Amino acid sequence: MFDLLAKNDSLFYVIAYWALDNDIIAKGWIHKESHLGIFSAAYDQNFVLYKEPNKRSEVVLVDEEYNPEMYEVTDFEGKWLKINAKIRGQVYSGWMPPELQCSNVYSTCN
Repeated sequence: MFDLLAKNDSLFYVIAYWALDNDIIAKGWIHKESHLGIFSAAYDQNFVLYKEPNKRSEVVLVDEEYNPEMYEVTDFEGKWLKINAKIRGQVYSGWMPPELQCSNVYSTCN
């Protein structure tokens, strides 16, 4: 798993750690082209993407069905993640709020 700490045009500065015990593996810069991924924690609620990283922003997508696929992280602001999500064959780009993020593939994040 990664914590995103800083960014520039082409890189993210991250702390990488094991998902099972949270031991830190490394800290450093990785290319945004590395395709970081995130899963949804919206098991019993709608999955909502926003145009900007706040809930007062325009809504890009509301999906009522849980999607088990990984979404590609393209940017971040605070704890919000900008993602590309392929849902029913269409790609959406928008901001995912922190409470809908599940970065641990070994848990259900709820």
